[in-house]
Amino acid sequence: MGFHAPLRITVAWALAAFLQWHSSMAAGADACKPGCGASLPAPQDAPLRIMGINYAGSSLAQVGGLREADLLGALKMSGIWVSKLPAGRFNAAAASACAWAAQRRQDFYLQLPVTYTDREIAAALAALAERKCEPRGFAIGNEVDRLVADRILPRYAVADYVADYNRIVALVKARFPAARIIALELSSFAAPRYRDDDPVTVRYKPVFDWLLPFARAKLAHRPDFVSVHFYPFTGAQKEWESLAGGSHFRRILAELEPHLAGVPPLLVGEYNATYQYEGQAAYPGSGGDSFMAALTVPDLLVSPKVAGLFHWSLVEPAGSTLGLYQGERLAPVPLFHAYGLLSGVLDHQAVAASVRRPHLEAYGYHHGGKYRVFVVNKSPFFRRAVSVSAAEGADVRFPAFCGCGNPAESLTLAPLSLTEIAGSLSDGRAATAHRRLAYADRVVRSGPLPPGEGTQPHCVPLADFAHGAFAGRHFENEEFNQNAKIGTGGTAHAISSPGGTTSLRLDERVLTVACDLPAAGRAYYQCGVKLPFVTDAMADRRAGVDWTDGADRGSLRVTVDSPAPVELEFHLEDFRPEALGYNTHRTAARVAGPATVEIPIREFRQLPGAGVARPLGEILRNVSGLRVESRQPGLRGRFTIGRLEVCDRP
Repeated sequence: MGFHAPLRITVAWALAAFLQWHSSMAAGADACKPGCGASLPAPQDAPLRIMGINYAGSSLAQVGGLREADLLGALKMSGIWVSKLPAGRFNAAAASACAWAAQRRQDFYLQLPVTYTDREIAAALAALAERKCEPRGFAIGNEVDRLVADRILPRYAVADYVADYNRIVALVKARFPAARIIALELSSFAAPRYRDDDPVTVRYKPVFDWLLPFARAKLAHRPDFVSVHFYPFTGAQKEWESLAGGSHFRRILAELEPHLAGVPPLLVGEYNATYQYEGQAAYPGSGGDSFMAALTVPDLLVSPKVAGLFHWSLVEPAGSTLGLYQGERLAPVPLFHAYGLLSGVLDHQAVAASVRRPHLEAYGYHHGGKYRVFVVNKSPFFRRAVSVSAAEGADVRFPAFCGCGNPAESLTLAPLSLTEIAGSLSDGRAATAHRRLAYADRVVRSGPLPPGEGTQPHCVPLADFAHGAFAGRHFENEEFNQNAKIGTGGTAHAISSPGGTTSLRLDERVLTVACDLPAAGRAYYQCGVKLPFVTDAMADRRAGVDWTDGADRGSLRVTVDSPAPVELEFHLEDFRPEALGYNTHRTAARVAGPATVEIPIREFRQLPGAGVARPLGEILRNVSGLRVESRQPGLRGRFTIGRLEVCDRP
């Protein structure tokens, strides 16, 4: 893997596929009954797609207990560590990794360093053949745009890579003519620093400096894939921030779309939702072991230009959050389960979906008369009675299935969940298979969500200050401060007014709010903190979240503590221009000692006759955060916040 300082957009990302769960989706049924599915895409050959894992050089004995069902179908030995291996050690490592993959029925992919001479490449290929190792594919180089920055070569440009690519591919094809070829393995789509108003040529400089010139060069053999790495990581990743990874990738592809004509299929050669250096502080629940990252996986298969991905990586040393398996007993992280749910659609044709309700995303696939539909609920609230069908007016509609009896379902979706329904398009029955992966239990469950499940209390942390402060160099950059972030990925802000002072400190596993307010002027002086419900990027665009589904049953729960009695106000805010009247929806509670304040969302009220009066429903369509403050005259003391949760209750 190409480790370098965290950037605004760092790149590399991973697809993957856990194999055994799609036997019930096998081809065989009629495509559709007469008149059914007239707008389905014409049958095509199965797309050339890959889902796999990168092997990063860890001890194979450590992963000796993993079997075929614990993997994703493909294993790729690659990374900067490979680029730095002497030829002799490379041959030994490649032989061991190839044998390990073969024992577990995994397609083996191997990176060939561009620094090797023709003789070294030929010897490496001959050694593989002698050991009966036949790699499914070869990556020619790794992060070639960073070979100079990583001090592997003193100079290197596109022309150098084209020459190296042509000579190495010729040797590969002479020895392994059926092997797939992966080119470039660029470290990122984006430049290290750019402004939002910069042209695409500046924002996506690696693409324009490397990928496009390479694709237009005279090549001895056209590659099967070009690879770019995708790490949607800001440098202060928290669970909720991971939710933006999929939509961020879609925006990148949409902006590059006019420039990618004629480019080979895109393979994301490295993917993870974090970018954690080995041995440095890792925020619990961040990045790769974040459940939220699992909800972004369907986004990675949406574009027809994307041929697949490799997750970075299989396992990592303790303290890193990059491994697909973590801990002494190598437990799979939530991303693994999400990859497994999507594993069966690699040979399916995608169909478009339309969604009417906020924070729902839907993905449809069909193959041989069978369908698979995935619905993602990125909301912290249950979604009850969600209609999924081809009919007009459905909450989730698949127009391409028009005329087919299925899918036709009414689902209850758990908060923060990925739900699959599958069945036949033509047999007139309801879905024959249900699976779901939900935040509440983080393992795949079969069958529809039980009706009573949606009536049980369910809470999700929005801010949790129990994780303490981190001094890791990795997080110290001018744009994103890990220690100021809360669970949403947004930055906590002190609330104060002239004449009073407020200071925030992360201390003793809580956020301490210290106040010094004048003894007069109750309605004016304030001391507190704003806890955002959105990431900083969303806040910059003044985009909130739609919590309409939580209006009746939702609540906010805050754990607070104050040594002396203090009256606290809780203000629900949004980004609407009308909020400038400062008549926010609010409630209050008197706290003395440790307390848990639970506020039903429907109980937030505005003060009558003050500022702009607005219905609560308008606020809930664009919620931005919760303000916790005191206006108590003469307050010289502190109160603490330990946790902020959002709950869906019966």
